[in-house]
Amino acid sequence: MKNIKKSLFLTLISTVIFSGCASWQNVTGIQKLNTQKLTLDLKDEKWHALKIDTSELYILTKDGTALQDIDIRSNSLDDALKFSKVKIPKDILNHELAQLIIEDLKVANEMNSFKILNNSPEKIDTKDGVKIIYQFNDQYNNIIKRNATYFIYDEKLYSINYIAPNQYYYDRDLEEYNRIKESIKLDL
Repeated sequence: MKNIKKSLFLTLISTVIFSGCASWQNVTGIQKLNTQKLTLDLKDEKWHALKIDTSELYILTKDGTALQDIDIRSNSLDDALKFSKVKIPKDILNHELAQLIIEDLKVANEMNSFKILNNSPEKIDTKDGVKIIYQFNDQYNNIIKRNATYFIYDEKLYSINYIAPNQYYYDRDLEEYNRIKESIKLDL
């Protein structure tokens, strides 16, 4: 019992420290993300957002992250990809970027029925990038789909992701995700 209490206490403390005391906020309209150097427009849709000012991550959800979320991430090109540990060169071509990211995704999802559904060029504001849509099975064997756009800007790798269970939520909010993605303006 003592170990359980100690474990719970450490979990609570780490959650507070790593979250930076951030909390979910109801958001709508124009959102300026200073850390990511971009602006997006949520229009009149009501979303819940988690934004940590010191982090390179911004998360939006309507019904909870287990059901669907949109996240915007940026990582320095000096950092290696999370799973394949490959560094992305600053002058990489988009089709080469797609290959490196797909290899990283394969390493991360090798046991989960990973399947690429789409790999195509895409533009975010003025930057060329790649769109990769893939699916995998979660621990309960549900099919989860992710629609991700990757591009390089300001010496960082950006990803704009929409992830949801295929059964209901993916199709329900896909159009809204695409509209939000098209609204993104980079601070050039």
